[in-house]
Amino acid sequence: PKRWLGADNIDGVYGIAALFTADDVSALEQRADYDWKLVDNAVDALPETQISPRPASRVRLMQALAVALPSSGDAAAPGYCCLDTDAMSPPVAASEPPLELAADSTLQPFAQYCFACHRGNPNAKLNFMAGDDEAAVRASIEAKAEIRDALDWARYQNTDKAAKLMPPADSPQHAKLQSALSQNPELLTRMREQVPGLFDF
Repeated sequence: PKRWLGADNIDGVYGIAALFTADDVSALEQRADYDWKLVDNAVDALPETQISPRPASRVRLMQALAVALPSSGDAAAPGYCCLDTDAMSPPVAASEPPLELAADSTLQPFAQYCFACHRGNPNAKLNFMAGDDEAAVRASIEAKAEIRDALDWARYQNTDKAAKLMPPADSPQHAKLQSALSQNPELLTRMREQVPGLFDF
């Protein structure tokens, strides 16, 4: 998550409200005999664990509210189909497999600042750091001469080519790379050295 939203944050209130469908609201009204004040009371009576620092669950909240409604003829929490995944096969990764790199691998900076967008990307044009092992990934990087210029911040910053520099200026990877450069000013140069040849923007 990018941030926690609490009860004092109106975005959090609207965010949780947006989870509920019109049918959910209708079901709560029916269980409360169309007295919405009872639904308000049920919300106030929810234990704090229902609204805790974790992803909000529509199903969990609906079940807790239904049980909390005093006028409900059925005290049991409503059931929801298709929530039990025990009989399903294990999930299969749809993207590139995890890549084990040695701590001193020259590909470590690419893993930190580039893989998020260029490894496992469903867009084949952007998935140019694919490969099953380190040798394959290195070959993919070496074959993409454009990377040299995309990492040439010294040459292209503050020019009309700046938008093509990577990582994108508004990305968290860009901020992390900037911080790393303050500790290791040669980092970009070493990354560029992994790519032979030049590319003319």
